[in-house]
Amino acid sequence: MYCRNTDDTAEHTIFHCPHRENHREVIRLFINGRLPLPEDVCDIMCDLEDWHELDVNIQGASKSARNAFVNMIDIVMSRPHLRQYTTSRHKTSAYHAMLTDQSK
Repeated sequence: MYCRNTDDTAEHTIFHCPHRENHREVIRLFINGRLPLPEDVCDIMCDLEDWHELDVNIQGASKSARNAFVNMIDIVMSRPHLRQYTTSRHKTSAYHAMLTDQSK
């Protein structure tokens, strides 16, 4: 749906697709300078049981990481990307149909 890769899964689109790497860059700030992996989702999204005991700066960084991750997902999985891919697939299908009709 979102990528022309044969492994067109949500995991691929969100975490591995080279076309979306620039959207993942902002997450590097929150996970030691590397791109996010599926294993990071729980750490980024889940609150800790002792949340109230953490330093205010750590709480703020955690909230910022969560917001950045949610924003990244929203951008990566947004409709403009889907619309662009769908339009491209439609044009390709129409072109192949035209070639098939001409060969008859």
